[in-house]
Amino acid sequence: LPALAIHVPVSITSGLLLARGKFKGIRLLNGIYLLALLLPFQVIMMPVYKMSHAVGLFDTQFAVVILAAFSPLGPLIMATLIKGVSEEQWEAVSIETSSVWKKLRHIILPQIAAGIILLVIITFADIWNMVEQPLILLSDAEKHPLSVFLSKINAGEIGLAFAVATIYMVPSLLIFLYGEEYLVDGITYQGGIKG
Repeated sequence: LPALAIHVPVSITSGLLLARGKFKGIRLLNGIYLLALLLPFQVIMMPVYKMSHAVGLFDTQFAVVILAAFSPLGPLIMATLIKGVSEEQWEAVSIETSSVWKKLRHIILPQIAAGIILLVIITFADIWNMVEQPLILLSDAEKHPLSVFLSKINAGEIGLAFAVATIYMVPSLLIFLYGEEYLVDGITYQGGIKG
């Protein structure tokens, strides 16, 4: 939950920068985000491990939270959604205010609300199922999340694995069902179907 609480606002503001940024290196920045998304964790595993030692975050849960909170997937999703908002709307609100935050609140966020819910669902599922990152960054087994425990259950305890997996999926399922209800209501409302 802390990683999710950091990731969503960071994704929205970074997505706004990637979508509406007007500076010289914006294409390069977009390329860096895309490259970071395409890199598997195994490629960045050693630098992340060394940096967590260098800044004193190794074997703290904060190291895992920070790594998850600044994932490149969210900013790229938000940038794609924000690019879908017409330039005319952005310019029209520019007549009323020069504040980027007011533009974001009044024009962008209402139009991408369903995308933000989708981002929350995807990010929660990704963070909830982390295995490699906690194994690398947390040496103390007591700090490992439940996902690591599930990956270590051997075939001899298959009944226990199924029981734990069933309980383990409940939070993800609840978030998905709640988010799906909001997504359907939000999409049908924005599409003009709902009265």
